[in-house]
Amino acid sequence: MRTVLLLCCMFGLTTVAAQEEFTLERKSDSLFVVRLGHDGWTLPFPVYRFQTADVDGDGSTDAIVGVTKTTRYDPELRRRVFIFKNYRGHVRPLWLGSRLGQPVADFRFLPSGGILRVMEHERSGLFLVADYRWCSFGMEFVSYLGREMTEDAARRKVFGTDAGDSQK
Repeated sequence: MRTVLLLCCMFGLTTVAAQEEFTLERKSDSLFVVRLGHDGWTLPFPVYRFQTADVDGDGSTDAIVGVTKTTRYDPELRRRVFIFKNYRGHVRPLWLGSRLGQPVADFRFLPSGGILRVMEHERSGLFLVADYRWCSFGMEFVSYLGREMTEDAARRKVFGTDAGDSQK
């Protein structure tokens, strides 16, 4: 790194600042801050999942945050998925999802396929697992991996040996 900076200074080249990593700072049980260097985005509600990956395929790491909150159009307290991007060193929302197909139970992003694998609640009380992919402005349904599953079976599909992904 020192050599690169020296060469850039000698030849008048500009350097690109090292890309900051997203982090999640917990202030209390229901107050979190998504951080990117010195910038932050306050989340005044509980967070159940935090992951970083390039969701939209632009080559920049995004923050995927699972929050529990109500929305204007859904007053029931539910799990939601928010995605934040790095915009010139600042935390900015890419997508603040109020819901996907069914109410969200949990998720995991699979960077190798650009897939958001989501465990959702079925109306029957059981669970389904579905894959979603970024599509211009939001998550687009790709396919079901299973329907009418027990919670344990659905969790194995999302996080365990049945996840269909080499990154376990």
